[in-house]
Amino acid sequence: MGSGADRHAWIDGGDGTWIELVSPAPGSAAKLLENPRFGDGAILELDVEVPNIDTFYDRMRAKGLTMTAGDSTALAAGEKSVVLPTGDRFSYFPQSASQGMRIMVFQRGPAASSLLPEPRELRRSGGTQGS
Repeated sequence: MGSGADRHAWIDGGDGTWIELVSPAPGSAAKLLENPRFGDGAILELDVEVPNIDTFYDRMRAKGLTMTAGDSTALAAGEKSVVLPTGDRFSYFPQSASQGMRIMVFQRGPAASSLLPEPRELRRSGGTQGS
């Protein structure tokens, strides 16, 4: 999410939608890329920003889906997302509902501390953001 040795590129998808491409740092994703299901250029995870993750959680729960902390790990009791020290919040669709695809839903934290650059900052930098 914008930190570490990974390289990030952001593409303006229009209408406030941003697409983030991440090239893992050497060695960081070696085990994943060795898996025959994956390989160079494989989509390992899809991340989607929502304006209010609590509302999103409630809507999914009403449809019978229980969001997780990732890899089908349950969220802490009473929590609707994982909250990072930066204020960024995220949860994942259960992989049983996403046919094995890792789909993260996130809500950006405060601009001063968020790991994710604000879209206006991306626009100023030409649509890419490196780590």
